[in-house]
Order: sequence, then C-alpha cells, then structure tokens
Amino acid sequence: MVGPLELFYDLAVVVLVAQAAHHLAEHLTWPGLGEFAAVFTLVWIAWANGSLHHELHGHDDARARSTFLLQILLLVAMAAFIPEAGGARGRRVRGRRRGPVRGTRRTLAAGRTR
Repeated sequence: MVGPLELFYDLAVVVLVAQAAHHLAEHLTWPGLGEFAAVFTLVWIAWANGSLHHELHGHDDARARSTFLLQILLLVAMAAFIPEAGGARGRRVRGRRRGPVRGTRRTLAAGRTR
C-alpha cells in the first residue's frame, strides 16, 4: 500500500521533471536537449534510489519518515538549481570538472607520473 508520504515524494519528482521540461522548452536546441537529458538522468537516479530504498528498508516509524522527508528536501534543493543548469554557473562547474581530467590525460600521454 502506498502512503501519503510516498505520493508526496513522487509529486516532488514530477515537479522536478516538469521544471526540467520547461527549461527544455525555453532552450529548444541540441545543447538544451543535452542539458535536459543530464538533469532528467540525475532526477531519475535520485527517484529510483529513494523509491528502492524506501521499498526495501522503509518502515512506518519516525526515522524512516524523517529520512524520506530529508530526501524530499534534497529534491527541492535540486529543483532550485534546474533553471541554471545550462547557464553560466552550470558551465563554470562543468568546466572545473573537466580541467583536472584533461591535465591527467596529458600527463599520462606524455609518460610522466607524479
């Protein structure tokens, strides 16, 4: 049986997907589609993880409900940043992640180790 907290969790995920779709509608380009796919994948992984965890380990006690509510709050925080996924902040974070990897590849290609 599905409880009201699980339905609220699913509703939060639906809002995230709708917000990502709205972002895609405003940026209907190939890069916009890529941003939507990345955000949708992250939302789907978070939803699947939360749902499976609750299905496997969920009990109807205060600890399980507070953990589930914490997951919902984290989804809300994630929703706050969806509109900025393809903006300057998103590119800056994405660029920082690629920097050290490129340097590592160059170091390995040159045959040097640290």
